[in-house]
Amino acid sequence: MDLFDILGNDVRVRVLEILAERSGCTFTELNDVCRISAGTLAYHLDVMSELISKTGDKYHLTTIGPYAYELVIQVRDFLQRNGQI
Repeated sequence: MDLFDILGNDVRVRVLEILAERSGCTFTELNDVCRISAGTLAYHLDVMSELISKTGDKYHLTTIGPYAYELVIQVRDFLQRNGQI
């Protein structure tokens, strides 16, 4: 799956944002913020395996994760400047 496919889902973008803003989160913390079923969150975390990793009980961004987050910010800023969101 390529980066744009991974980022083409609001839940995955939200997970990326949460992990970029925090030093790490447990599954429960992510689930509390995302407010989706545990199975759905597990699926999205699996899809994001190139962008996130798990150490102990916490998920973190991989080395490519911050670049994906920056891409999301830039696209969002572009769309806002052009009145598309």
